[in-house]
Amino acid sequence: MGGGFYDRTFENKAERTHLIGLAHDCQEVDNLPIESWDVPLSGMLTPSRYIKCE
Repeated sequence: MGGGFYDRTFENKAERTHLIGLAHDCQEVDNLPIESWDVPLSGMLTPSRYIKCE
């Protein structure tokens, strides 16, 4: 999928840091594969809405 930009940038973040991803509305999908190195996001912000990640 992506090039791991978020994962490399945020792998050493503080525990209580909220990470918000930015995306276009057309990039929304129902599910994404999760890899062991992925850093979870708190939510995604698109031009039209905020999507809370669980």
